[in-house]
Amino acid sequence: MTDFLSLSDYHREQSRKAEDIFKNHILREEDDNRWLLTKPSNSGGFRCEFWVEIIAAKNELIVHGDFSPTIFGTYSGRPEEKGDPRALLNWIGGRGRLTAYTFEKARIGMQGLGTYVGKTFEPSVARWECQENFYQQAEGCLADWLLAVDYGVALPPRFEKMLVRGKLTGDETLPEDFCAKVFEKECSETDKQIRTINDYLEIFATDAENLQEFVAKHIADDDLCIVWKDAIESVPDGNTLEEGIQFQQEVYEAVSDYDVDAWESIGDLGFVPQRSVFFAVAACARALELIEERDKEMETVTD
Repeated sequence: MTDFLSLSDYHREQSRKAEDIFKNHILREEDDNRWLLTKPSNSGGFRCEFWVEIIAAKNELIVHGDFSPTIFGTYSGRPEEKGDPRALLNWIGGRGRLTAYTFEKARIGMQGLGTYVGKTFEPSVARWECQENFYQQAEGCLADWLLAVDYGVALPPRFEKMLVRGKLTGDETLPEDFCAKVFEKECSETDKQIRTINDYLEIFATDAENLQEFVAKHIADDDLCIVWKDAIESVPDGNTLEEGIQFQQEVYEAVSDYDVDAWESIGDLGFVPQRSVFFAVAACARALELIEERDKEMETVTD
């Protein structure tokens, strides 16, 4: 497996899939604090797959059905809205898609069920996050060296990022040509910046080979670069919690030998919200949409 997927891309992908699953659901049953959604069948009945029931209970929202249950807690909205089932539904469904906020509310609602409740391990996200840490360390190596050499030009901050990532992803373009592309949009800015860029290109045009050699060698010799590169290659293909926890612990032990703040760079390395949490948010959004559509129709009839 060589897939790389950022956490934000994973969120978008899973949110789209969840929305697609519930987009045709109808409101089959409704009580004061309960909504049952099902997908209609061609025969006029309903289909059992991905049925979902949403229950507003005091300051929590419980979502369960044809997938693992999710509990969102604890609602702390306006005093007059506490205990209002519609306000609870809007609290989660009104945001449309899973956000960091709604996932945190799911974690709070289910916190008594374990540290990793609501989470799963995703290898493609783990690879992307290890790669990002690798790139950031490599960029720091190059930035430190350029500062020490002092070429006499003010390099834009994104230079290290573009050069390192271009080089390390297999781009064999020489620096002067590569950076000409990087700075193409900059040429419309102030004269001072244009002169700086031209000076920079002229200087590196005579030292391109040395710079490329340095990037490759210095990164290869850096301990943390080695650790993160090894981590990319050792991400397990499986997505069980046990595999994810073991991988996270192994990376932490390796990084902590060189970085006292290892947990800051590791965080939830490779762990993502379970699909059931995406389903729960999408179901709440669909329920809210159906209720609002019905309310508008009633207003029209009344008028």
